[in-house]
Amino acid sequence: MLFLVLSILSCSTDENFIDSQTNTTIKTTNNDLERTVAFVAENKNNPFDYAGKTYNAILQEYDNHNFPSSNLQDVVERVESIANNLTDFIALKNSNAYVHVKHETLANIIGGNYLITYAFADSGLSPNGQDVLSNFIVNLKTQVEGQSKATVHTFIMDFEDTLWQQTNLSTNDKKIILSTTSILRYANAESKNGNIDDWIRIKTRITATLSSIAQNTAEGVLNAAVIGALQNNNN
Repeated sequence: MLFLVLSILSCSTDENFIDSQTNTTIKTTNNDLERTVAFVAENKNNPFDYAGKTYNAILQEYDNHNFPSSNLQDVVERVESIANNLTDFIALKNSNAYVHVKHETLANIIGGNYLITYAFADSGLSPNGQDVLSNFIVNLKTQVEGQSKATVHTFIMDFEDTLWQQTNLSTNDKKIILSTTSILRYANAESKNGNIDDWIRIKTRITATLSSIAQNTAEGVLNAAVIGALQNNNN
């Protein structure tokens, strides 16, 4: 089942690159009347939401500096410099013995040579954890491609709230999955509604996060932020 699910997810092309906000305002249409709905990306019920908050803080600061380079080395250096001046990242880095991001892995993700299947293998998740996350991602793909950001946000929140209660997952599984979904919630807040490009962008951030989060949460956050910065630069 896991192989089939990941094969489906690996079929879409990992290319195209996309802004960043914690508070997002969206517009929905109902009976020809347009109304504005505001939501906050944060989920206070997720004990690992510091992952998404730190990821978002890095990207916000990056965007504030208007650094449009598409060179991986340049972006990594700028993102790491920003992160190392943020209190939340410093705390995360110190608690995880963070060293630096792996340029080769990021280059392979960008080039489409490091697939989400590889990320699952490197994620540190148990077989049960991999099944739970892969099924969630398949359903998330449908949500991202056809629903509003607010609907996707609620979908992620509901999953997080129920996952914490699951008894067949280890504490490590829950940490990895909930750290990843935290980053996805903030990535969703950046997206355009119902656009296939949004799924490609979100899937690459899942891949970037899972590629290293088992070894180091700080590195998983930074990998996702580097990919996010590159995608925003190419928007």
